[in-house]
Amino acid sequence: MDDRAEELSFKDQSYGVGVVADPYPELAERRAHGGTHTGAFSAWFGINGPEQVVYGSCPHLSVLSYKGVEAVVKDDATYSSSWVAPMLGEVVGHSILEMDGHEHQRMRRLLQPAFTKREADRWEHDYARPAAVRKLEAIRGRGRADLVTDFFFTYPIEVILSALGLPLAERDTFYRLAVLLTNPMAPADARANASASIADLVVALIAERRVRPGTDLISLLATGSVDGDRMTDDEIVTFCRLLLPAGAQTTFRALSNIFFALLDDPTQLDAIRADHSLIPRAVEEGMRWEPPMLAMGRMAVRDATLDEMPVVPGCSVNVLLGAANRDPARWTEPERFDVHRAPKGHMGFGGGSHICLGISTARMEMRVAIEEVLERLPGLALDPAAPKPVITGLGFRNPTTLPVVFDTVS
Repeated sequence: MDDRAEELSFKDQSYGVGVVADPYPELAERRAHGGTHTGAFSAWFGINGPEQVVYGSCPHLSVLSYKGVEAVVKDDATYSSSWVAPMLGEVVGHSILEMDGHEHQRMRRLLQPAFTKREADRWEHDYARPAAVRKLEAIRGRGRADLVTDFFFTYPIEVILSALGLPLAERDTFYRLAVLLTNPMAPADARANASASIADLVVALIAERRVRPGTDLISLLATGSVDGDRMTDDEIVTFCRLLLPAGAQTTFRALSNIFFALLDDPTQLDAIRADHSLIPRAVEEGMRWEPPMLAMGRMAVRDATLDEMPVVPGCSVNVLLGAANRDPARWTEPERFDVHRAPKGHMGFGGGSHICLGISTARMEMRVAIEEVLERLPGLALDPAAPKPVITGLGFRNPTTLPVVFDTVS
């Protein structure tokens, strides 16, 4: 197996890849008969998803409507983010992803200075645009490429590694470690070893940066404070364990989905070629139309009612972001990707107090990638000699390949 094939087989550890091509018709049919349903949504597709494995026979609800999803993500008092702890806690650590209330507010306050719009602008200049240019320059003379394997898959992890001050030469190693951390179906010892390996690297960098800080992300976290409060070494390590897979996997999948839509309908691609001011809209529309993560979870901690369905403490609540983003009660023709669609809030980045911390950085990375592809790969189109790509997956969604042709520039 060559390196590229090995990378693809390794990264596609989300359940349903290659099995569930399009879950949306089933989700739309169920949503038409109620915004919330009993059962774990993966079971509707004959798949034993991690939420079923981890939470077993506990009550399950799956929320499909925009109104219902929004109600859950905005009600931290009823729906706890601690849902994720059994899946990630032992290997990632006690992260912001599973925190609620004052604890979550404190951690977000400490992390936010490293993810401001100003920092996103600096990341663009120092990390993102150089990475995009470097990777596209390596393929622009070929006349054909696979955008997933040649660009999108490695671009965001290289940006994050550069931002953290970690060596790009170890890119593939870091990616494998990151995927192991977030795959609850992987062997426990392999996940524990991955967790320890990342900790060893980051702890050494923290010690160095506390003495000789730079402008990298670890320096900002190690030396920053808010009202005298600082992050501990363990908190920084935990956040880095979370950032590596979260930032790399979601961004590459989102970019792959956006370009799938643009290439599948060349009139959409022509529109952003002619008017680059539509690029941010393409990012938002892509995150609405096909978010990289179809669903996330919450754990009910008190009695409630959701779409007239009873909610009991201990109930595992599957929040289907993708289904919410295609709710016809909120959008006209929600199944259609349209860069001209009027902007409206969506759930592609999550919502409520846990909305994506790095939202400005993620938007920037995707915008930069689109800008540079349009600039450096003129005449971009799907390769007519290759099989037509498809988006697959249930936990995470993306095409595993995007073969393209383009004009070479001497």
